[in-house]
Amino acid sequence: MQERRLAAIMFTDIAGYTVLMGSDEDKAFDMLKRNHIIHETLIKKHNGTLIKEVGDGTLASFPLASDAVRCAIEIQKEAKSQKIPLKIGIHEGEMVMAGVDVLGDGVNIASRLQEISTEGCITISGRVHEDVKNKAGITTKFVGDKKLKGVYDPVKVYEVLCEEEKPVASDHAPEVKKNRLLYYLFAGLVVVIAVILIWQFLPTKETGSESTEITTDVVNNSIAVLPFDNYSPDPENEYFCLGMVEEILAHLLKIEDLRVKSRTSSERYNIPDKDLKVIAKELEVAFILEGSVRKAGDDLRITAQLINGETGDHIWAETYDGKYTEKIFDFQNNVAKQVAFSLNAIITPEEEERIESTPTTNIAAYDFYLKGKEISKKYWGIRDYKYLNIAHDLLDRALEIDPYFLDALSTKGGVFMAEGKYDSALSYVNRVIALDPENWRGYQTKGDISHLTGEYDSAIEYYSMAISLSPKDKFIWACYGLVRTYLQGKNDPVTGLQIAKNLPLEIGPESDIYQAIGECFRFIGDYKHAEEYFRKRVALRTDCKGIGSYVGVLALQSKHLEALLFLDSICGKRPCLEECYRNKFVVNLMRKEIEKAQNNYNQLVEAGMTLPLTANVWLAYMYQELGQEQEALTILNNIRIRIENLFPRNRYVSYRSLYLAAIHALLDEKEEAFMFLSDAVEIGLSPSWHDYLEINPLFAKLHNDPEFKAIVKRAKEEKAALRAQVREMIESGEIDL
Repeated sequence: MQERRLAAIMFTDIAGYTVLMGSDEDKAFDMLKRNHIIHETLIKKHNGTLIKEVGDGTLASFPLASDAVRCAIEIQKEAKSQKIPLKIGIHEGEMVMAGVDVLGDGVNIASRLQEISTEGCITISGRVHEDVKNKAGITTKFVGDKKLKGVYDPVKVYEVLCEEEKPVASDHAPEVKKNRLLYYLFAGLVVVIAVILIWQFLPTKETGSESTEITTDVVNNSIAVLPFDNYSPDPENEYFCLGMVEEILAHLLKIEDLRVKSRTSSERYNIPDKDLKVIAKELEVAFILEGSVRKAGDDLRITAQLINGETGDHIWAETYDGKYTEKIFDFQNNVAKQVAFSLNAIITPEEEERIESTPTTNIAAYDFYLKGKEISKKYWGIRDYKYLNIAHDLLDRALEIDPYFLDALSTKGGVFMAEGKYDSALSYVNRVIALDPENWRGYQTKGDISHLTGEYDSAIEYYSMAISLSPKDKFIWACYGLVRTYLQGKNDPVTGLQIAKNLPLEIGPESDIYQAIGECFRFIGDYKHAEEYFRKRVALRTDCKGIGSYVGVLALQSKHLEALLFLDSICGKRPCLEECYRNKFVVNLMRKEIEKAQNNYNQLVEAGMTLPLTANVWLAYMYQELGQEQEALTILNNIRIRIENLFPRNRYVSYRSLYLAAIHALLDEKEEAFMFLSDAVEIGLSPSWHDYLEINPLFAKLHNDPEFKAIVKRAKEEKAALRAQVREMIESGEIDL
């Protein structure tokens, strides 16, 4: 059931909250609590409704625009007194309530106005301005017509002046008016004299065109490619915009003489009205490449502009105006070459040949591939198998047109791997390697499959091959796989940590390097360092990756409230509702807050989402705690059979045995539970389970049993020895943190 209504909609957000979370977690949580109290109190005072809190931001509605603006003024005043850096956006329009979601053009515009607002300010739309321009106590100034992300037509934007910004009226206005003519005559005389003196003493200077040479300390051949703005009327064309940026970035990375920032480093700057000079400084690059894409049917308009990172000046612009044909590859090639020319980078004949090579000779196949690739990425973000089915169909259509399309073959193999169909995955990957023996993607996927099937020596061999063949921004993926293999397959976190710590951050993606380091520390039970690196990873990304790792390491330290506050701060800001509901569900079960966990599960179901297979063990535990034994028994018997049949003994290292042990523990079948626990320890306990077992309520019926304590003690002693070895290497400088 949907409810529609007109309202003044207010979005607020704490500027720099994610960065603060990364540097001072306690301070961030304290600020979040104080911010909540301010909003809850003042929104109610001004006849508003607090609809939802979206992380560190809020969404509220008001019947009158003037109420919304006056509320915003008071909120900013109170926030400034408490040193809370707020940004506020207000628009008046239609709001649609659909279950737990709030939708509508009015909500979208209010959100975008908040994004372009500066710290401590209130930004409103022209529609709101019309309603408040004659209201007492409200003063505004016109900012301009702005193009907002996701909004087709420009929006008139105004800024509300707070008390300290408003012009102060003089008590002596008549006297000022009386002496105004004399004032102007005197001021004019002063200006004339000053000009004469300056002209006389200024040194002469030859004129000429301004130089665009970079004078900062950053490397002059360094560049970041920002996400292109998508101006397509159909939102589904976002795949093409993303693909365009990735292809241009891939071409630039083929040029050894350029220093190119990774995609994950710059994708977080996907906001309108960017201050490019600030972004260049933060990314430590001399140049910025930005652009826009508009795709309507087969009609395309693509622009790319090279920007001087120090001055903000445009160096050149390239535009493609025409049909969606193979000529699009020429545009991508030209952009890469022009960037290299402008940055005085040398392109070798081999690099030029690689840049000019096209992925396929058929644009229809290319389009199906781009769609399939972006859809498959959605699966890795939220683990919903429906995306894999769609990806299969799109990639099949690409390969029907061009059976030798290597990128499509490789992606198809990756989709089969995600489904656990390793033989099918290998058949596609082997075709890729047969067609191109130096294809790094083929060896990368073979390494992943070998790792997942427990063939660890083969995994190391394939990952090493992928590293030797990968472009400079991609071999981190193989390095990450190598680290995981040494951790989970070889029980060797020392080698894993040495690999991870020796990776230069500039190769990117930095977030994956941080994840690898964090996993090494989690594996040995050093949760303080693991938390630090997982937090860095989440702060660098804009998707859902890393959320589970960070929440998990907080839970291991019994920081349950911090974990929940973190999830509140991120849910809604990213497309991660499933990840958020699922993690809240588990954290609340660990806290014994069964009703809250049930509410999280209901939210998941209402949103059309499901739990992953192994997470159903937690669902059975919840039903047991609620006294619904039959429901719990049905779930446990069902997933026990599925886990035994789906996963080989070495699948996910010891996860199979651990979850089978948990199932038997919940069924009070201790003998079977201990058998699987011993098996998990023999294989090598998965990261952090040596401590997790003691606090995990799934094993509560075993916690006081001497056999359980002996198994856990054995695992903890092994990790303690590894932890001491790593600590000694850090203290000696062999591993540099």
